[in-house]
Amino acid sequence: MVLSTALYGKPAFRNLICNGLILAEYGKKMSKRLKNYPRCMEVINEYRADALRLYLINSPVVRAEPFFEKDGVYGVVKDVFLPCYNAYRFLVQNAKILEMEGFTPFVPIEQYSSKVI
Repeated sequence: MVLSTALYGKPAFRNLICNGLILAEYGKKMSKRLKNYPRCMEVINEYRADALRLYLINSPVVRAEPFFEKDGVYGVVKDVFLPCYNAYRFLVQNAKILEMEGFTPFVPIEQYSSKVI
C-alpha cells in the first residue's frame, strides 16, 4: 500500500476482503503443525459431503467469526437431513401401501393439449 501510494499516487486496490484466523473447537488456532483440525475426509465419511457443505454455508467462519466445530456438521445432519429423509421414507412407505391396495391417482377427463394457434 505504501509503495503503490508513493510510486503511483493511488492505492493498490479499491476493496480488500480478508479472513481472520479460524479457531478450532477449543479456541486454539487451527494449524497444520499442531494438527488440531479435523481431517476433511473423516468429516465427509462420518457425516457425508452435503452435510459439510451446508454447515460451511451457514458456519460462523462465513460470518467472519473465527470458529469451526465438527459437532456443528452433526447438528446439520440432525436438524436438516434427518427430518427430510424421514419425510421421504414416510411418503414412500405410504405410496407402496396405497399401490398394493389398488389405488389409482385421479386422472382428469379433459386432457390439455398444446395446440399452436
